[in-house]
Amino acid sequence: MVKKSLPNTIELGKLVTPSFLFPFLLPILSILGAYAMNVYHFNGLTILMILLIAVLAFMVSIGRLPSKLYPLIIFLISISLLFHKSLITNYIWGWDINSEYFLANQVISNSIWNENLPVSYNSMLSVMILAPILNSFINCGLVWIMKVVYPFIFSLVPVGLYYVFRKQTSTKIAFLAVFFFMIQFTFYTEMLSLLRQQVAELMLVLVLVIIISTPLDIKNRSLLVVLFGMSIIVAHYGLALILMIILILSIVLLYISKKEPLGWFKNYWLKLIRSNRVMSVVLFFSSYFSGLAATQRRRVEYQPLVSEKLERYRSMERTSVISSSFIVLLLVFLLTWYIYTSDSTIFQSLMDIGRNIFENLYSFMDPNATQGLNLVIEEQTTPLRNIHKYFYLGSELFIAIGILALLLGKDGMNFNREYKAISIATFLVLVAGVVVPFFSSQMNTTRLYHVALIILAPYCVVGMLTLLNILKSLLRVNISRKTLFKLVAIYFILLLFFDTGLVYQALDSAHPTSIALNSSYDFPKFNQYEVSGGYWLRDNGYNQTVYADKYRSTVLGSILPCEEIPTYFDLVSSQSYIFLGTQNLMQGQILVYSMAGSNIILQESYQSPQEILKSRYRVYDNGGSNIYSEVNHLVS
Repeated sequence: MVKKSLPNTIELGKLVTPSFLFPFLLPILSILGAYAMNVYHFNGLTILMILLIAVLAFMVSIGRLPSKLYPLIIFLISISLLFHKSLITNYIWGWDINSEYFLANQVISNSIWNENLPVSYNSMLSVMILAPILNSFINCGLVWIMKVVYPFIFSLVPVGLYYVFRKQTSTKIAFLAVFFFMIQFTFYTEMLSLLRQQVAELMLVLVLVIIISTPLDIKNRSLLVVLFGMSIIVAHYGLALILMIILILSIVLLYISKKEPLGWFKNYWLKLIRSNRVMSVVLFFSSYFSGLAATQRRRVEYQPLVSEKLERYRSMERTSVISSSFIVLLLVFLLTWYIYTSDSTIFQSLMDIGRNIFENLYSFMDPNATQGLNLVIEEQTTPLRNIHKYFYLGSELFIAIGILALLLGKDGMNFNREYKAISIATFLVLVAGVVVPFFSSQMNTTRLYHVALIILAPYCVVGMLTLLNILKSLLRVNISRKTLFKLVAIYFILLLFFDTGLVYQALDSAHPTSIALNSSYDFPKFNQYEVSGGYWLRDNGYNQTVYADKYRSTVLGSILPCEEIPTYFDLVSSQSYIFLGTQNLMQGQILVYSMAGSNIILQESYQSPQEILKSRYRVYDNGGSNIYSEVNHLVS
């Protein structure tokens, strides 16, 4: 009797090979490295983790690791990069996450979600409902839900992207594209303080998975893509708005792609207009009064042409997930949700954004009104930062070359027709972020670029390979494809070293950029002393206004409402509290700044707090945070 082998069995012998076990060092080093930084201010383990990530990427580029391990390697790199930052300090850190924590904590405390609370974050079920559910289900503190569980969920995004890219390119291009997406500092820094966008991006990746999953029945694909599309709307309003713009542009591009060359397209539209029913009435009366009876015959001649083209469009929609019906459904749901939740706060914000952009179109490509353009032309403070900026500009150039290769049919890939349209639409949105006033600043340029890379990341690799092949032909040198992949990997590895802050820590330690490598780096993060001070203020503040500097006010917002100390100290209310954190006490300085135009920082400086503390008494001191007030009877 012949024993049949099971196709899904796992050979245990292959699980103990070095190539399989080596990547598992990354999350171990990530967690231990964060612990060592928190307790001993030692960054050696984190540096080792970054170097091992670079080694893994290079080994993939030269084909030293089996492609079956790529999804596992991507997941381990993803979770390691996220944990090496998220586990810094025992409290949440960052920007938006503090407001998300405050609101989610209110839901947990009250055991009810007030859908009419006039705060934009309140409409986002990815935080307001999901966080309390996870808190109850896992029976873990909300802080650790946000520091561990959400990053774990978000770490699945690169794995999903690998599936999307691999289906349309090669395994190696797909890996390098996902690697490029992961090494962006936005992925493991900004995104860690944006819980709602983490969930929304996972939903977006699932939408892309459904779009390229052609074996699925069109009805099932349509149902799933509607479900995930609606999930994006209730998860993050910024990403939902960007997605709607991309989808509308995509459906237009899909329709145009069915047409003949552009010259014929122009003539066709002239014929279509003439054969339109409205124009038929005009032409009929025109012929009646002017005697041009031939016009009526012309209309009849074009009717079969119009019917044929419209039928082709209908057949296209029947086989496409992206259709006008899908877009209308999402748009109606978006408007309904944003109007009838949170007292229409989000809807009003969207109207304000649109009006602001429209009213400032005269500032087209004005750096003061366009955050994206300002970042491109702004001179950096150090030579290293300038080099870092040019690495980013280089990657954007490669994406543009990749898109151009796609348009010319020279990309050599097998991109899905709908994915092509989405890619071109996303690239147009990215360009708009650089030239359209007040567009990219609504989400922040770095986050807009990050979202665009969810779709455009493979074009960076394709663009680099295209450019290298052109240079190879011009210089008449014989370079193998394996060597080309090495060069791509080296470029990304250098970008990894810059984005993780390793280069700055090694060559310019006076200007660090990472809280995971330098504990003295000032950032919106709290230690236990500052958390205790915040809770004391919440319980004893008598509802008076609380002021803190730029970073401390951000984190303090997770505990109670807090205002930033303005550049001009005389604007601070006398009936208020001044909060100083550990960094303020150690350096004897507070960070203040002013902004103008499209969220562009005009002035950012550290100043002595002595002037603002005049005639104020220290009413609280726990060794790591101080609180000052004009009333001194609160001292116990």
